[in-house]
Amino acid sequence: MFNATLDTVAIRLGQTQDAVSTALSELTEISGLTWQTVAGREFTERTTELAEMLQRLREQIGTTHTQLLAATRALDELEEEIIAQLAG
Repeated sequence: MFNATLDTVAIRLGQTQDAVSTALSELTEISGLTWQTVAGREFTERTTELAEMLQRLREQIGTTHTQLLAATRALDELEEEIIAQLAG
């Protein structure tokens, strides 16, 4: 049951990581445009800020993925211990 929950979290985490990567790619393309108006330059500045926030999010997703793998390993070990005790 717990592994199924962790598997679901891992799938959603992967989907989120893909969405963040896509957004970063799009923002990178936008930031390369040259804007002649004040509003355009402000838009570019805002996209840069958003890209920085998304980069931090991507790093946090990586950390969460590492923690998720550790939790999965811990659950696997616990399951093995329980099975060994029941068989014992």
